Amino acid sequence: MISVRMPKSLIDELRQTAKNNHFMDLSEELRFVIKQNYQRSLDPYEYELNQFRDEIKKELTNQNKENRTRMINELKNLLEEIKNE
Repeated sequence: MISVRMPKSLIDELRQTAKNNHFMDLSEELRFVIKQNYQRSLDPYEYELNQFRDEIKKELTNQNKENRTRMINELKNLLEEIKNE
């Protein structure tokens, strides 16, 4: 067990974000933040790539089928351009 002293304003803000992000409690949110920052510090490029990949997946699920196929084709073309460089 670890005890940490924090200002009341920080605790209040963490509680609010834990509620908004559907964490069960404050400790779960803190573990998530620590894990996220640890992954970022291990390999910043891979972390950014994973974030970018997640954003693309989110966009694809939000688009309708026609837009999805167009976006997938654009991404394929972009990958081909990168490979050719």
